[in-house]
Amino acid sequence: MEILKSGGRVSRTGCLILILVSAVALSLICTGAASAQTLTTLSSFNGSNGANPFAGLIADANGNLFGETSKGGEYGYGAVFEIVNNSGVYAGTPTILVSFNGSNGARPYGRLIADANGNLFGTTLEGGEYNAGTVFEIVNNSGVYSGTPITLVSFSGSNGQYPEASLIADAHGNLFGATSFGGVGGAGTVFEIVNNSGVYASTPTTLVSFNYSNGAHPYASLIDDANGNLFGTTFTGGEGGYGTVFEIVNNSGVYASTPTTLVSFNSSNGAY
Repeated sequence: MEILKSGGRVSRTGCLILILVSAVALSLICTGAASAQTLTTLSSFNGSNGANPFAGLIADANGNLFGETSKGGEYGYGAVFEIVNNSGVYAGTPTILVSFNGSNGARPYGRLIADANGNLFGTTLEGGEYNAGTVFEIVNNSGVYSGTPITLVSFSGSNGQYPEASLIADAHGNLFGATSFGGVGGAGTVFEIVNNSGVYASTPTTLVSFNYSNGAHPYASLIDDANGNLFGTTFTGGEGGYGTVFEIVNNSGVYASTPTTLVSFNSSNGAY
């Protein structure tokens, strides 16, 4: 018996091999699907220990997990938590390191980052002195985390407003991020918080203010390359009004004040 396939001929032997291969593939797919459905719940948030975590987790060298919830905690404004790993067994209850209270920040959305000493850094979307968001540090003292965050920066609107994205840091410990609103044009900024021998500037350096024509409302985190050039996206703005991919060139430590628009989306090639 011969079977036609795509204009050619396949022998009965070839057909049997095809069936066997298909059966094995189906078995692997089913096995993989069954495995993927098995989840271990490490912690369930209940409001008092946090609620609505948006950002991803980070882990330290011992496998302890750290993250944020955008709501809940002692004051309802969000929390930073740790899930302790004890020889491969994770605690069923998160340890609340910090509960935000509005004045020291509110509603953290971005992922935390950590430095070589285990100090944690992050942003809050709101709260702070002007209720326009903050950049904070939680100091790690030999494995014991401070219960009160250090507010490194309170955004005021003119220097940025509503930082939603995670921070990044360069080799010198300088922090970089984006605010989704504020700045000169009101459409968001890219900022730097300079680290001078472990002391952080209390005022952000605005590297770029977006003005819609060069992009608007950056929500996602920046990345950098080996030369310190910064790259990111804006949700809207640009030539087509549907968002951009941009670069901020670093020339020997001096950042360009105007972003280079690498791509303007036009809906047909993507949007937002």
